[in-house]
Amino acid sequence: MAVRVRVRNNQQIIVPIRFTRAVTGAPSPTAPDVDDRGFNMGTRPATWGSSTARGAMCSLAAGDTIRVKVLREDIDSGTPLFVTSSKPSIVAVRAPAHGSPLPGDGIFEIEGLVDRANDPVIVEVRIGGPDGPVIGELEPHIFQLRTLRVRAHLVSINGVSTTRTAAGLVDTFRQINEIWRPAGIVYEYDPALTRTPALNGFAVAGQMTTNISGGNWNEFSTIINTNHDTFRINMYFVRDANEVHGLTFGNTTARPNGYGIVIADSGTPNSNAHELCHYLDNPHPSWEDAAQARTP
Repeated sequence: MAVRVRVRNNQQIIVPIRFTRAVTGAPSPTAPDVDDRGFNMGTRPATWGSSTARGAMCSLAAGDTIRVKVLREDIDSGTPLFVTSSKPSIVAVRAPAHGSPLPGDGIFEIEGLVDRANDPVIVEVRIGGPDGPVIGELEPHIFQLRTLRVRAHLVSINGVSTTRTAAGLVDTFRQINEIWRPAGIVYEYDPALTRTPALNGFAVAGQMTTNISGGNWNEFSTIINTNHDTFRINMYFVRDANEVHGLTFGNTTARPNGYGIVIADSGTPNSNAHELCHYLDNPHPSWEDAAQARTP
């Protein structure tokens, strides 16, 4: 049976498999998300290096082993597939064993051995045998773990405090670290260092009120300049916020209002991790047509 394909531009490829998380549900550092939006590879900025990989990306901490799942989109379930690494000294395939086919659940395991700049690796899915044709590629990025210290502030506004507690934040940061570990970052939170500032004169008791589109974040600025710890990421927890679950601005953009993160009680560990991402100057992801080259 013939398969008809219409190629729209030279940045599109057609593959019979895809890569996805090994599990569903809550974040897990051993089963991280797979980014399969598709990227313009080749020569890339900073320490990414030049890559010929065509496909998805994932990340893991040096020394960690993660699980990734192969989805058979257009290939028979009985066709034997094999997983190999282009550079086993950087990324090793731990399961299935070398020479053994991918199991029926489609899950394989890789270990990140070393964080090496400008030395990209390709995890290859091959058909028929470990030396067979490559029908799918995954580019894993290895990160040496770094620890970033956090100072939590449980804020009272006009006499109304956040419902969070120092002890309760221990599990919050555990979940945040479940999300961030594959990116090579661990947030260190010490409940004994938690501060409890009391602020007054705000528009609404218990609430940070802003008008972001109108450029009014005066209450945000007041909060993040209260009892600021110069040597830690300052996260201020408030009862409510009228526009957001959390708010921060990029840490390298000079502004008169200072640096810090405000989190409302409505914020989940996932949204807290999201704000930490912005604090480290990461923008929202972009979705663009395949005709538009996109550097990762």
